[in-house]
Amino acid sequence: CVMLFGIMMKNYAMAGQVGLVTILPNLAIVTFGVSLAQRIGQKYTFSLFMKLAIFCQLIMTLFLAFADVEGISFSNLTGATIAFLVIYIFLNGTKSVSNSIVVPMIADCSDYEVYRSGLYVPGFMGALFALVDQVISSLATIFVGGIVAFIGFTDVLPQVEDALTPQVKLATIFMYCIVPMLGWIFALWVMRHYELDKEKMQEVSKKNRMRFGKKKQD
Repeated sequence: CVMLFGIMMKNYAMAGQVGLVTILPNLAIVTFGVSLAQRIGQKYTFSLFMKLAIFCQLIMTLFLAFADVEGISFSNLTGATIAFLVIYIFLNGTKSVSNSIVVPMIADCSDYEVYRSGLYVPGFMGALFALVDQVISSLATIFVGGIVAFIGFTDVLPQVEDALTPQVKLATIFMYCIVPMLGWIFALWVMRHYELDKEKMQEVSKKNRMRFGKKKQD
């Protein structure tokens, strides 16, 4: 936020303001994404919105690289400000849909393990997800620190009053745009091997109901 809003845009207050303004549009996109997941399945919706997020992030990359973003503000509704808000809304909306679908997909994995082996392990699935999430989050801090140190900030982190140099601009675009896109591309590759689409989960649900129904009769 400091490097994007404070140094590139020279308007650090925008970081908080844009979050307030985009709450309702993001909620609308997430609501649409969740309703779509109910119709076509979580796997395809997750993959679809990751592709949309990659597209929006690519647009944001080009915008930050070539547009004049200094001075973007709600008090200065120029074409650059409006373009940034539109891209930001769709980018965060598509990301939010993917993030919202992850948790029910964990439940799908737990149901699939019951289907596959008969073992009911929701706690293990949740703990495994939390472990991976915490490891990645902790490594993210180290990664960001390494990037800013590489561009010369070895003693102190970037501050809002720092000058915008080519190194700061490239580092900001790399961390805010390129790294997430690489993560989503990897996730799309992983989803090619993820078998739990809507049809498979219907099969899983049917077999689990029959299995537990038989146990109750016994």
